[in-house]
Amino acid sequence: MIVLEVNRALLGKSNQCQQLIQLLPQIKGVGFDALYLLPVVEKGAHKAVGSPYCIRDFWKLDPEFGNEQDWAQLQESCREWQIEIWIDWVMNHTAWDHPWIQQHPDWYVQSPISKEITHPQGTDWVDVAQLNWRHPGLLSVMSELAQRWHLERGVVGLRCDAAYRISSDIWKDWICKVNHKSKSRIRWIADQEIKNWKEIGFTGYATSGKIVPSIEGAWNKLYDHDRAAFGPLWNAEDEYRKEQFSQANRGEFNWIVGMGMMDKEIAISFFESQSFPSSKWRAWLKGLSFGH
Repeated sequence: MIVLEVNRALLGKSNQCQQLIQLLPQIKGVGFDALYLLPVVEKGAHKAVGSPYCIRDFWKLDPEFGNEQDWAQLQESCREWQIEIWIDWVMNHTAWDHPWIQQHPDWYVQSPISKEITHPQGTDWVDVAQLNWRHPGLLSVMSELAQRWHLERGVVGLRCDAAYRISSDIWKDWICKVNHKSKSRIRWIADQEIKNWKEIGFTGYATSGKIVPSIEGAWNKLYDHDRAAFGPLWNAEDEYRKEQFSQANRGEFNWIVGMGMMDKEIAISFFESQSFPSSKWRAWLKGLSFGH
């Protein structure tokens, strides 16, 4: 199985969903079986730096991506082309202007001293607030949201962002609960290898820890997930971050090559633009040691 990771930032600043729909024949023709969409929901503004993982609403679509009618068309088109839809599932944090900050402050981790909500400790993700994933109310709402994405929007794959930051026992109980209420199988993908991931309930994990060149040797660098994710959306003032994430648009090729593994059966490729010819894609996919 071959999965295409779609970086919607490179589809322009508007009508991204419709552009993606137009690409489906080419995507299927090359040999991809699923689309993995980086976050397509509404982004936060307060303390934000442009990250699509800074989420203000876990259901409402980002206007730059499209509206409900656009999604319905994407869902139907993917059904016709027999292409699965996967999304990034962010359960570790929210934007600082998410309504839960005011409505349910107890759903967040708070400093024991100041009692203020904190950003994810041990990280520099200061644009997001850390959720308290042991709160039963939060987990219940997250379960309902996951079920809606699956049942109403046809999503069958959830790539769980920052999965390693959430306790395994939480994941196990939560995934079991969502699966029980789902009418068909969901693919649960951890964002990196987690101990006992099969027992927890994950279908597999995605990783960019291995360089897979094309058979022509055209690529000598594996672009990591974050660079693919942010692209031109990254507008942090921090010079270090600017340099770290500015690499995404350099080089001869506009289609960024990367890969992911799920139990050594599924390859994930990073999508950066429309300009890379299908022949190059086919040549690269042919060089994979696993897949179809």
